[in-house]
Amino acid sequence: MGQGGAVTATEYRPAAPPGPWFGWALVAAGAVVAVGSALPWISLGGDQASAVRMFIESQGGGLGGLDHEGAVTVVLGALAVGLGVARLLGRAPRLAVWGGAACGAATGALVVLAVASGPDVAGSFGDGAGALSQGQGPGIWVTAAGAAGLVAASAAALVARARRQPSAGSSSAPSAGPSSSSSSTSSTDSMIPVIASTTEAKRATTT
Repeated sequence: MGQGGAVTATEYRPAAPPGPWFGWALVAAGAVVAVGSALPWISLGGDQASAVRMFIESQGGGLGGLDHEGAVTVVLGALAVGLGVARLLGRAPRLAVWGGAACGAATGALVVLAVASGPDVAGSFGDGAGALSQGQGPGIWVTAAGAAGLVAASAAALVARARRQPSAGSSSAPSAGPSSSSSSTSSTDSMIPVIASTTEAKRATTT
């Protein structure tokens, strides 16, 4: 409560939606996810690497991300790019934030699944020590980097939206304080002699 009986109110206004930086971040990270999904997710080494790769491809398979979980992550990356474009056009601020976070989290989960339960090509085709070695291809790391970018950008946007800016404003509603009651009492007391004088004048006239 301020001076003179005025009530001071504090308002909390939400910060503005994330600016163009968030839209560009979604576009960039989503493009990285899409590119990484198309790159090889499994790398083979050793004397039999070329022969095994050709055999797998002849059977309709492959070592690229699109032959595995990358077929889903490329869609998630394209979706993130679409959300980023929508945000750059000033649309869907909440959907872009939560959608970007969901795309990043789902992509990261699929990358972890691919690493943990990917096909054991070396175990299936290797017939001697050092004849065939298997590792993670570059595409899986590029896809993971894009997923991390989506999650980080969405988290930063959520923090920006959660902020509140206090602004103080005063209302003009006065309170019934002692000053108003004392002035009312003094005005009532000043009317008493006037009423008494009027009554005495009427009595003198009638007599």
